Amino acid sequence: MTRYIYVIISLILFHNISFSCSAAKKEDYKVKGLTDEVYYALSGAWDAFKDCQTVPYQFSWGKGEWVFNSSIVIDFGADPPQFYEGGFAIWEILSVEVLDKEAYRLNLEGTWFHMETKENVEGEGYIIIHSENDTIWFEDTPHAPIMDNGPNNVYYRISGPQRH
Repeated sequence: MTRYIYVIISLILFHNISFSCSAAKKEDYKVKGLTDEVYYALSGAWDAFKDCQTVPYQFSWGKGEWVFNSSIVIDFGADPPQFYEGGFAIWEILSVEVLDKEAYRLNLEGTWFHMETKENVEGEGYIIIHSENDTIWFEDTPHAPIMDNGPNNVYYRISGPQRH
């Protein structure tokens, strides 16, 4: 029951904070280490299924699609910049580091639902994301909020900003 309450509160907060903004200018984003490369590689709504039932939504980059309570959303233009994990976590993106050509570390702060302890956990953490050809996957790190990690668990871009 606590998990469902947290999910509902998370969705309300995510909707009111993240998506209430109109399309923002990328150069105004306040994430340390954010470059065009990182922005276009990671920004977007992602899902584990290529073909899924999506709904329209207003993101900081403009109109897009996502899967309610399932998509992972990386929105550098939200206020604050957010990493949202489909009903389980809302993290503020503090900074980003480029590890190599296709790997990035997001330093995060927030609250997430810990699957093993069945409790909400607060604090700082990080995730390592690999990005290639409109797909991403997450390394299994100690603070990773993602349940399904590793190169065999790919997420596909449903929507995101377009390069100009």
